[in-house]
Amino acid sequence: MEGELNYALSKGRTIVPLLSEDVATPGFLKKFPNTFRFSTWNTGAVEAQVVEFLKAQKVSKENRQAVGALVAIGLGLLLLKAIAKE
Repeated sequence: MEGELNYALSKGRTIVPLLSEDVATPGFLKKFPNTFRFSTWNTGAVEAQVVEFLKAQKVSKENRQAVGALVAIGLGLLLLKAIAKE
């Protein structure tokens, strides 16, 4: 994963690193301006933070909506996985 992120960074791509709040930040992520942390039980806060970050990056409205949807789907899947473990 580190190689892919470094490649995207070198190409000037907008990167949205998402980490669970109980995971330590890997050293290579420290070069990214924003790292977003989420709680399995409260995903709404990180979704709002990502949308604001994308607005600041001047990402188009359509792309913000698409990324927001992907973040919501991914976090929803993580929530379902956490519920299934219990």
